[in-house]
Amino acid sequence: MIAEEVVLDCKNVDTFYGDFHAIKNVSLKFYKNKVTAIIGPSGCGKTTLLKSFNRMNDFVDEFFIEGNIDLEIETSLIFRQWK
Repeated sequence: MIAEEVVLDCKNVDTFYGDFHAIKNVSLKFYKNKVTAIIGPSGCGKTTLLKSFNRMNDFVDEFFIEGNIDLEIETSLIFRQWK
């Protein structure tokens, strides 16, 4: 059996907007070449979690994150010339 490669690993992630605890103790893994859906009702923290992956909340006043988000993926740049 071939082990699946983890490309994004979240461990015990908590996010805060000031005193508001937006995401509480989330742990999940994303695997290479697999489709993962994040589903839930409005206001449950889906977008906050996604923004935490790519650090879009870094410039939001009073936002901070606790826990680990590890990204392990090779990156390659693709340059495309548009005509």
